[in-house]
Amino acid sequence: MPKCPKCNEEVDYLNLFSRIEQRGRFELDPSGDPQFLVEGTVPDYDDDDFECPNCNEVLFHDSDEAEEFLKSSVELSILRFKIKKKGEVW
Repeated sequence: MPKCPKCNEEVDYLNLFSRIEQRGRFELDPSGDPQFLVEGTVPDYDDDDFECPNCNEVLFHDSDEAEEFLKSSVELSILRFKIKKKGEVW
């Protein structure tokens, strides 16, 4: 099982945070109360965040790297995957 390079705890899954945009209508109902009607979602093409479930640090923004990390049975080096947290390289 891989270990988080930040907290060194074993990781068998990652927390995924994905952003979406919603399209809808904001209007008043017949009684004058505001309501928001969701008409659909529009994908936000920003990268997803894959976080360690133990320390909540962002480890990956790419699903292929996250998948490779979880499939790995050896501890991964920080430099190999260029683990980033909001643009910083650890």
